[in-house]
Amino acid sequence: MEPETVTQRGRAALTRLSEGALERLPEPLRIDAFERAVRAALPQAITPSARRGVVGPLPEFDAMRGRTAEVYRATFRPGSLPVTAGIALAYTLVRGLVRAGHVADDLLYPAWRAQPVDRPVFMFANARSGTTLLHRLMALDEERFAPVKLYETVFPSVALNAAFASIAAHDPAWLGHPARRVVDGLNALFFSGWKDIHPMGLDKHEEDEATFCMTMHTTTLGLLFPEIDRLEDLFWFDHLPAEVREPFLDFYEGTIKRHLFSAGGERRLLNKNVFYAPRVRSIYGRFPDAVFIYLIRAPHQSIGSYLDMFHRAWAVHRKDVRKDGPEARALAEMAIRQYRYALELRKVIPASQFLVLRYDDIAHDPGLTVERLYQHLGMQPSPAFQARLAEATAAQRSFRSEHKYALEDFGISAEWVHEQLRDVYEEFGFDAP
Repeated sequence: MEPETVTQRGRAALTRLSEGALERLPEPLRIDAFERAVRAALPQAITPSARRGVVGPLPEFDAMRGRTAEVYRATFRPGSLPVTAGIALAYTLVRGLVRAGHVADDLLYPAWRAQPVDRPVFMFANARSGTTLLHRLMALDEERFAPVKLYETVFPSVALNAAFASIAAHDPAWLGHPARRVVDGLNALFFSGWKDIHPMGLDKHEEDEATFCMTMHTTTLGLLFPEIDRLEDLFWFDHLPAEVREPFLDFYEGTIKRHLFSAGGERRLLNKNVFYAPRVRSIYGRFPDAVFIYLIRAPHQSIGSYLDMFHRAWAVHRKDVRKDGPEARALAEMAIRQYRYALELRKVIPASQFLVLRYDDIAHDPGLTVERLYQHLGMQPSPAFQARLAEATAAQRSFRSEHKYALEDFGISAEWVHEQLRDVYEEFGFDAP
């Protein structure tokens, strides 16, 4: 029998720690032991240049596919059938188109595989904590950053995005601007219900969660399945076995290479994702030169907005789900676990690569927050970017959100949230509710 390797021992330890992971997460997180196991289980950190060509095909996530089928059968309501059938059809069509796009990429743009991914910037947070504002302000630095737009994350392919760019370029010359009308129609159909919470559009800068949806490694399944506690263990990507994580990370790195190649190859990835926390250690293992920006807001404020956002989706196809039902409580408890997990990551990632920013500071003076972020990145804002930033922040000062919600409507008190995360309130100076 061959001697057990360090990696094998690490994977064995990782598996033991992953079993019953949700029970082990709260108070305190066993991050030190888990981090050592992750380090042993993952390949040694390698340089961006050495990672060239490391890509993978569109993977399957059989565990999530099987689990969601079980939950759907157990909780089936006739009213949910049209929505789930429509999403299943769209999912199948999009995956098929992406597969075709990936074949075209290798035939038409084979150089994308040599695209380096140097010092990517990942913003993350608990949902409803200011990531969209900061991300879209940073995206104004068009000379140095390459943020993604929603359609680019739905269709992560050089060939497909080149085709879309060609259509957009010719659209003004066509009668009635048909491409623009199609995009506007899709935006109204899919995103109008959230316009007062989180304005979205296929042609707007957005997080890359659609890429995770492609393989079902995503918390957004909770929008379709309110029984989120039955799926949560699979949302914690860092806790999954290496044989599940690594194929996805290969695919994910490939999507980033494709995006940067499409953007010209010289700019730095700028990404944001509010569902990123349970994946950060794995992403850091794959991109050891990455910088992570974590935005934090008073928990009772972000969680209340988060619950309202999810319940609006549930109300479309699961009218039996009450605002103050167990589904909302399970979602709130998951959000609390993600607060703790995100902050514990400071023990794993060097301070030079992990910056925490307060939502209140961003909302009060977004321009100053951007300057602080640039200092952390060791960058100097260009005059052109400073001008665009000044114009955008002036418009932001006159913005007033129309999103109205009450945490108590969901059967949860702000005092309960404060009690769960008292140390977070104290560390960041948030007023107790």
